[in-house]
Amino acid sequence: MELEAIRSRTKDGLRKAKERGVKLGNKGISKTKEKEVIQLYQQSNLTAKEISQTSNISTATLYNILKRNNIKTKSKNTL
Repeated sequence: MELEAIRSRTKDGLRKAKERGVKLGNKGISKTKEKEVIQLYQQSNLTAKEISQTSNISTATLYNILKRNNIKTKSKNTL
C-alpha cells in the first residue's frame, strides 16, 4: 500500500518535471574534453588507465568515448 503511494508520487513528480522541460540523468562530458581524451589516446603511449586518471573520467567512460567515435582500442599482445 505504502509502496504504491510512493510510486504514484514519484511518477507524478517526474511527469511534472518533464512538463517543465527538466532534463534528467547524467550530463556527460563536454565535447572538448572528449576530443582531448581521443587525442591523448591516439597520440601518446599512455595506458587507458593513465589517461582516465589524468582526465578524471572512468576507464569505462574512456572506452565508451572511443566506441562512440569508432576508434579501435589498443590491445596488448600477450604472445
